[in-house]
Amino acid sequence: LQRLMHPCATPFACLGRGPPVRQRNKTEENEQAQNVKTVNGFHQSRSGVRGLGRGSFVPLTPDPSPPKRGRGEIVTCPSPNDDPAGPSPAPLPLSIVIPSHNRADLLRTCLTTVMRHRPPGTQVIVVDDGSPGGAASGAAGGFAGVEIVKLERRCGFCVAANAGIHVARGAIVELLNDDTEVTEGWADAALAGFDDPLVGAVAPLVLCRPGADAALQIDSAGDCYYLGGVAGKRGHRQPLGPAYLHRRHVFGASASSAFFRREAILRAGAFPESFVAYFEDVDLAFRLHWAGYQVLFEPASRVFHHVSASYGRPQRRLLERQSQNEERVFWRNLPGRTLLRSLPLHFAVLAGKAWRRWQEGSLMPFICGRLRVLGELSAMASHRRWLRSLGPGKGAAGTGLNSWHIDHRFLV
Repeated sequence: LQRLMHPCATPFACLGRGPPVRQRNKTEENEQAQNVKTVNGFHQSRSGVRGLGRGSFVPLTPDPSPPKRGRGEIVTCPSPNDDPAGPSPAPLPLSIVIPSHNRADLLRTCLTTVMRHRPPGTQVIVVDDGSPGGAASGAAGGFAGVEIVKLERRCGFCVAANAGIHVARGAIVELLNDDTEVTEGWADAALAGFDDPLVGAVAPLVLCRPGADAALQIDSAGDCYYLGGVAGKRGHRQPLGPAYLHRRHVFGASASSAFFRREAILRAGAFPESFVAYFEDVDLAFRLHWAGYQVLFEPASRVFHHVSASYGRPQRRLLERQSQNEERVFWRNLPGRTLLRSLPLHFAVLAGKAWRRWQEGSLMPFICGRLRVLGELSAMASHRRWLRSLGPGKGAAGTGLNSWHIDHRFLV
């Protein structure tokens, strides 16, 4: 557990242990070296690329080194503009990372809109998160120029997203759910926000995919966070109106479609792989603020989202994970004095949520998820010490927290 949550691990190591690595003799190494080239820290050959897989520890640094455990492969679909004999690819303005597991139909629709509307020179990466029968890779393989990162088994959103960030060459990286559809000009509007060097992330206006003759509803106009420990989406399920049509700073950006400055996300430790999925973007938003960055909401950048279409009906384990991760975020990230002042609010939040879960018949997963956090106290202490080293954010109280745009009142 301490290895998973260690503050120096950026991101945290993937759960589990990878397969043993067979030692090769010198003859094998020399033969293989003739057909191998290094691509972004991976060893690529005609038969595939050794790299990411469950059990791999991939340090996300500006110049990442090759993973030492686990296996995976990167497959790049041929593009008319590719020159296999040319020099190593140059840095790009934008990389789009799309993790996908089991909805090849949605992935095709997503890629169709991305390839139609992307700016010239955009790198598009699909991370096949152990999809059954390689369905995600098969769907992505039909689009020329799309790079495919294959994980041997399902590892969850955080591992898949970090795998894509690892091979991204863009100064800006957008995370896209496979159940999203982008619109014309969505990327250009968001990229303009990074002209300010203090902006570490840009949140587009995410709209619920409308049915026939349905009015536009907001899925997310950026993320919000209440001091008592409640994370949410700004404007969720509200009709699109003037209040959400102005650019402004917000607490965080939903990972369903957020743009990140790659340098900033690496410095903040990327997505916490121990979370697997859910509230990982809230946790990352806190770390970006600790590092001195801001998050900007850009309504001119618009993305449609088939909300939760990639996951289906929640199961008990999923409900426990959601409860656990939300509790983790509160204890891991709030500055010390603010944390103490927030405890009465937090206990009131827990009581209110427990009452609601009891009415819904899901009280036990809620309680079990919260109690799991008690086994992580030592790891959380290490994490909090690491936060203080991140930079100018430093968690200063008062005006510092105001700049993080944390809500001091609970707004329904």
